[in-house]
Amino acid sequence: MNRFSSSTQIAIPIIAMMLATAATANADPPIDQHFHANELVESIEVFVQTQVDGQTISEPVALDLGLGFPLWLHPLGRDPAQFAPFGASPTHASVSEVIAPGEPATFTFSSDTDSGADALRSCTAMLADVRLSDISRVGLCADGRSDWVLDSIKIAINGKPFVSRTGLNSHIQDEQALAQVRLSELRSGTIPIIEEAQSLEELVRSGLATDDEEQRLRDIAETLVPMLQEQNRIERQLAGNYPWFLLGDFQSPWRNGHPISSMTVTLVAAAHTGANTHNFLYYQTGGRKYSLTSPTQPLDSDVRPQVFPIDLIGGPATAADLRGHSIGMLGDPAPSNSVPDRAHVSRMIVEVDGRVVYDSEKNELDRLSLEAVRLIPPAHVDATGDMVRNSPIAREAFVWHAGSAMGLDLVGGGAAALPAPTDKTWPAPEQGLTHEDSSEAVTDPGEDTGAFDLFPGESFDVPGGL
Repeated sequence: MNRFSSSTQIAIPIIAMMLATAATANADPPIDQHFHANELVESIEVFVQTQVDGQTISEPVALDLGLGFPLWLHPLGRDPAQFAPFGASPTHASVSEVIAPGEPATFTFSSDTDSGADALRSCTAMLADVRLSDISRVGLCADGRSDWVLDSIKIAINGKPFVSRTGLNSHIQDEQALAQVRLSELRSGTIPIIEEAQSLEELVRSGLATDDEEQRLRDIAETLVPMLQEQNRIERQLAGNYPWFLLGDFQSPWRNGHPISSMTVTLVAAAHTGANTHNFLYYQTGGRKYSLTSPTQPLDSDVRPQVFPIDLIGGPATAADLRGHSIGMLGDPAPSNSVPDRAHVSRMIVEVDGRVVYDSEKNELDRLSLEAVRLIPPAHVDATGDMVRNSPIAREAFVWHAGSAMGLDLVGGGAAALPAPTDKTWPAPEQGLTHEDSSEAVTDPGEDTGAFDLFPGESFDVPGGL
C-alpha cells in the first residue's frame, strides 16, 4: 500500500531534492557577532530533545559539522561499555544508550586532556586545530530504525551560543522515506545514461567516434557525475553516515572558496616487521580529519603503496582548508597488550584535483622525520580490558606533522636516541615481536633504507619503496 497521499506524491520530487530537513525557524544572529574566523574550537555542547509523540532514540546518532569526522552522541544506540567508531566521542553525556520521547539530552565534547568518558581520548585528537571557519554545515546523522521526532537542537561552542532551533517537528522516518524515493529515481535514471556512456567510451577507445559522439560523452559526464554524487549522499544518509537533518539556513560567513573535487592520500608502510597497524590512521589538514586505515583495512607493508580516496562528502573542503599535512592515530577498541600497536609510515603523498600537492620524499627533513618516527595512539585497551594512556618518547607521536622535524636530533644529527632498555621509557617490543629478534636492516647493494636504529623487536624483511 502506498504510504503517501496524491498531493504528497506530487511534492516528493521537489522535497526530496533537499535530501534532508532544512530548518529555517528561530534564525540565529550572525556567527561573526560572537565568534571570529580563526577562533579555535575548544568545546562543543550539544543539546537535543525529541517530541513526546515520537519513539525512543535507540540508534547511534552523530553531529555532523562537515569536518570529515562525526561527533558521536555516544553512547546512544550502543552498550555504554562499547566504543564508538572513528570520530569524536563526548567527554560527558547526560543520558545512556537511549533517549526517551520528550527527554532532553546533552553531550559535551572538550579538547581538554582530561578525557572524562572519552577513554580513547578521541575528542582531544579530533578537535585539534579546528577553527570556527572550518565548520561547513550543521546536521544530524542516524539511520532511522525508530520513528523519533526531533523537536530541538542547540549547540554552544566555547561556552557561547552557536545555533539554536526549537519546534522542529522533524520525523526521521519521513525524511528517510523521501530519500529512498529519490534514490530509486536516481538509480532508474542513471542506468540508461551509464549504458550510453559505456557504448560511447568503447567508440572513443577504438578511435571510431565522431566529434559529435565525443562531445556527447563529455555532456553525459557533466550530467552523470552530479547524479552519482547525489546518489552516494542519499545512500550514506540512509545508512546513517550523512545528515538526514540539516540546518538549511546555516551559512558560515568565512566559507566562500571553490570546493575541491577529488583528493587522495597515499601511504607507504616501512618494510620492516612491526610497521603495520590495526589502529585507525587519519589524515589531518587544518581542522579536518579523514579516516584512512582501520582495523578492517589496516596499514599493511605487504600492500605498498596504499591509496585512500578522501571523503569529501563527509568533509567538503576548499583550498583554504589545506593547512599543512599530518598523519594521526586513534586506538583500535579491540584489546591488545600494554605496548601500543605502533605504525611506521615511510612516505605520504597528497593529491588534490589530479595534482600532487605534497610528497614527503621531496622534502629531506620530512623524509628523515618519517623514517625516525613511529605513530602510537593516545590510549588503547590492554589484554585485561584496562585502559592504557600512552606517553610518547621523542621518536613516537600521536600525530606526525610535515615540516616539524619530529624524531630528529637537529643539533647532533640523525634521529633522536632511543632510551636504553633499563630506562622506564624504553619502547618495549610490540605484541608478537621480541627484542631478541631485532636486527639491522638487510639491504641490497646500493639500497638506502636509512641508518636510524629500529625500535626493539623490529627487523627488515624485504627492502623496497614507492
